Amino acid sequence: MARNHNYERYDINSTTVTSNHVVPEPLTILGAGTAVAFGISFKRKVNQSQNQSNKS
Repeated sequence: MARNHNYERYDINSTTVTSNHVVPEPLTILGAGTAVAFGISFKRKVNQSQNQSNKS
């Protein structure tokens, strides 16, 4: 499986510097944060319903 990496090249006084840092897109970060928040919320809701059924 071939990967296509986007490399940025900078020429500073005849010295070439290559940067290959991979930065996730903002939408990816937002989606991951939303998934984590949903999972935490769902887990709390399930635990509350289990605690209420155990008390009965």
